[in-house]
Amino acid sequence: MHNHIILGECKRTLDPMDAGTLRSLVDKARLAFPTHDEWQVYFLDFSRGRFTHEAEDFSQAIEEARPGGARWSISRCLLVDLPCVNRDLAEWTN
Repeated sequence: MHNHIILGECKRTLDPMDAGTLRSLVDKARLAFPTHDEWQVYFLDFSRGRFTHEAEDFSQAIEEARPGGARWSISRCLLVDLPCVNRDLAEWTN
């Protein structure tokens, strides 16, 4: 049986989140998992200032490669920016 975990990063700055921030999150994830059980990892990154093209490319590459460790693997890497949240909230309230 797999356990599921959502890991994320939130940047409030208006500067776009870059691929380095995402790489750092993946690197930190490698240290976060216990040595027992199997884990499916979902990365959820929020940026007020959007994402660089490199960050979007890195997110896509993570989903395609699905890297992991001995007891965990990445399932998704979702990038969410403030305009996306605003669109979703507008849609949900109509």
